[in-house]
Amino acid sequence: LNQQEKTYKPPVREFVALHLLDNLGAQRIRLLLQSVEHPQLIFRLERYELESIRGIGPKTAQEVLSFNEWDEVDRIL
Repeated sequence: LNQQEKTYKPPVREFVALHLLDNLGAQRIRLLLQSVEHPQLIFRLERYELESIRGIGPKTAQEVLSFNEWDEVDRIL
């Protein structure tokens, strides 16, 4: 394995977080994931960036922006 393969960590934490969001089903999660290079970046996007993604409106964008249940994510993992 090369160094990159040794240090790669799958974005399981971010996947769990996305599934905890009420307004996101499989299709919207897929659209979000397709819009960024790494799932972690979804939680760093600005409101206008989130709302520019097809299927993501103001309500869903706000839910992503205000997500703060990382303790719950860690408990699940």
